[in-house]
Amino acid sequence: MDGEWWPQVGAPVAGGDIPPVAHLDWYIPKLGQGYSHDLSQSGLMMDWDWEKLLEGQVGQLDKWWSLGKGDPSELVAELEGVSPDRVVCCAGATQAVQLALMAALESRGKGSRGGSDERDGDNGSDGRMTRVAVEMPSYSPVTQSARLLGLETVPFHRHPDEERPSASPWHLDRDPLSDILPTVGALIITPVLNPCGWSLTDEDHAWLVAATAEHGVMLIADEVYDHALRPEGLYKPFFAEGEHCISVSSLTKCHAMGNLRFGWLVASKAVAQAAQRAFRTTSALLSSPVITMVAAAWPHLDRALERITMLRQVNLPLLQTVLEKHEIDWAPPPAGLFGAFELPGEMSAFEVVETLGKKHDLLAVPGCMFDESLDRWLRVAWSIPADKFTAAMVALDALLSDLR
Repeated sequence: MDGEWWPQVGAPVAGGDIPPVAHLDWYIPKLGQGYSHDLSQSGLMMDWDWEKLLEGQVGQLDKWWSLGKGDPSELVAELEGVSPDRVVCCAGATQAVQLALMAALESRGKGSRGGSDERDGDNGSDGRMTRVAVEMPSYSPVTQSARLLGLETVPFHRHPDEERPSASPWHLDRDPLSDILPTVGALIITPVLNPCGWSLTDEDHAWLVAATAEHGVMLIADEVYDHALRPEGLYKPFFAEGEHCISVSSLTKCHAMGNLRFGWLVASKAVAQAAQRAFRTTSALLSSPVITMVAAAWPHLDRALERITMLRQVNLPLLQTVLEKHEIDWAPPPAGLFGAFELPGEMSAFEVVETLGKKHDLLAVPGCMFDESLDRWLRVAWSIPADKFTAAMVALDALLSDLR
């Protein structure tokens, strides 16, 4: 791959032209190597007691639909405070992004999905409906999905503060994005940015809603990390901002149920209807065992958010102490389970993980997996139990000492 680990943007792709998801090609084998100190997990690590939660239901795992026990979209609708006909459930957040793209770029000329109806040129011929703005840094499956659907992607960026890059919110680069918006039909953003963990500022949030509405651009927000903002009173989903906005989420990151592959999108009724048709076409039905397990855990979702709060209180001070010892100017984002900082020295973060990480039996994620410019950034997470995190801080301290 010639070192191109970051998400690839550009023209539509198919067959042998499909770019690798280099992050996962590298990361999944790493997990199998069983590192003693794992700071790589961007989602909550918590054991759900499925034996207890599913007591008396194990024999029903494959019978959810036939028993008529309901629709999981009703659970999501209640959680988000919307009507069920605005919700589409699916197999994870990445599929939800793909469904959103299929639905958002369809029949835009009818004026039924928000934004201005007065657009320059014909949507079918001016190319806008085949172009999507994608955020950098980003997670490859989100950024690259549009290309598999026959769409061209063009990047826009969020940047850290130049004076304190590892200790402040990241901001939209508005001027280049303003030039891009008239040329695209949709935009994809991850409000809680991977790998830095900082959420989109209120000012950028408001500006983006207004700018996309002005240009008739559908805004797709991958909010898979945003439920961690709820305990801090900072949760502000995009679906509430207008009919041109779509929110995507899942139980993967903030609720420690990644293996279930359960996600959803919330959109206007028109977009949700189109997305539901796309889901029926590509997947037909959700997995009955997954639905049963999700329904069993749903009344207890607050347990996961409470654990996130606890881990921040216990683990974050340990990380801050280690980074201060090595004179790394870093501040944690106000919510969530991971952050990133620029490493001292000249080695790339990838080299550090591959050499010193192996030496100290420590796994973290190099920033180059998310953007070319983050070559010397390292993403670490405080999502593991306190005793394991304490031991990992000893290893991180030794690794950083080797860099000096």
